[in-house]
Amino acid sequence: MSRGTLTGAQARRVHRLYESGAAARDLAARFHVSEMTVSRIVRGLSWSSETGGRDVSRTTLTRAGRAAYIQGRADQGCGSAAQIARELGVSRQAVCEFMRRHGLSLTAAAAAVV
Repeated sequence: MSRGTLTGAQARRVHRLYESGAAARDLAARFHVSEMTVSRIVRGLSWSSETGGRDVSRTTLTRAGRAAYIQGRADQGCGSAAQIARELGVSRQAVCEFMRRHGLSLTAAAAAVV
């Protein structure tokens, strides 16, 4: 598949759409660029003159906020790291690694709800 080149206006649009919740994969397909290009735009590494260089990636949530969100979802009975990952817009592996590093467990919280 041939990849296109973005204009400044398109880069701003990618930035805004991602910030509004659009998935990187969908934006890459829509604008005929790679997911890496979208990632670099939303992290402020490319087209910063057009986007202001602000990092709007979903992985920039604070550690405390992310831990609280993940633990809150676990306490609500969500036993699926994949579901939480979709809600946060990150990979399941990222959620599992974050939980491991912070001593969080979905299974223990889910079992307590049952």
